[in-house]
Amino acid sequence: MKHPYSDIAHCDATAFFATSEPTDECEIHAQARVTVAALQQTLHALTDSGIENAVPMALLLYVQSKELQTLQYFFPIITQLRGQRRQRWLHWFAQLLIHTPIDIAFIRNDRHPAPLALRCMVVGQLVSCFVDRPDVLAAFVTTAPSFWLCADERSYQRVGGIGGGCYVDTEHRILLIADRLFEGYRAAIPGVCPLLHELGHMLDGTNRRLRAEVFCRGDFPLMTRAHQSAWRRAKRDEVQQYEQYRTNSAIIGRAPLGHPYVFQTDGEFLAGYWEMFWRNPNAFARTAPELYLALTQYVNHDPRAYTTDYRGYVEGNAAFYARGERAWPRDIRIDESL
Repeated sequence: MKHPYSDIAHCDATAFFATSEPTDECEIHAQARVTVAALQQTLHALTDSGIENAVPMALLLYVQSKELQTLQYFFPIITQLRGQRRQRWLHWFAQLLIHTPIDIAFIRNDRHPAPLALRCMVVGQLVSCFVDRPDVLAAFVTTAPSFWLCADERSYQRVGGIGGGCYVDTEHRILLIADRLFEGYRAAIPGVCPLLHELGHMLDGTNRRLRAEVFCRGDFPLMTRAHQSAWRRAKRDEVQQYEQYRTNSAIIGRAPLGHPYVFQTDGEFLAGYWEMFWRNPNAFARTAPELYLALTQYVNHDPRAYTTDYRGYVEGNAAFYARGERAWPRDIRIDESL
């Protein structure tokens, strides 16, 4: 029996294997098929290494086949890549995956280089965000970033992890339980992405390092003065929407796009809106068009071209404000000099 990639990419591998035969084939395209038996071996290797929760079939298909198409479930920009842009994506993906200056480690009892299944999730996300800003990628790798992906909660806490994921600015390191890389990939439309959120914090830390500053400012690396002005001006407008809600305990005009959590600090604002930019760009552009435009100008492309919105954030945040719930304190300090 053949199983087309489009039908199974989002399926949990363990559940899929329970209803398929080892001799079945998973078809990526007409010239690329992988047997279920081979994919089962790949899953067993991941399980033996300590990755035990739901793993999407798309990931196993990539590890077995190395076919770029298998990653488009995670990184839908792949469907839009043509010509030099496609070559640029492939170049950076190979550079960071194989000859990576980035420390991507797997933490269990000891620290080891992360397996391909984890490295491709980190590198693919980085390259997809900045395929049209290779200057940012080049500068990013010079700051010696690291990603420590932990087998479980115990190993996560042992290396200093807090909450559901964190960025440690002093070490320029993202700490995350490895399974959370797949957390939002359990349905046909990808959902939450903790890696994107923490990457937002890491970009803030990258900017601090490149500018040799003492504190993170809630800005992205290698923003031009025009980028920075547009970002801060639009950010100020969004913060004002939140302040109106805080003052009146009611929506005035429109509700903010982001949850009150992101208005606590400049860093949380950057991380929260960065994740929403990639996960629900259509709703973002309708609700906060100037802020959305500022981000498209910075990354030099528009994810609406290939993204179906994840509605969870948008609907959950809208419901919070519609209920008139008490607003959280904020401590955003926007540089008024620009």
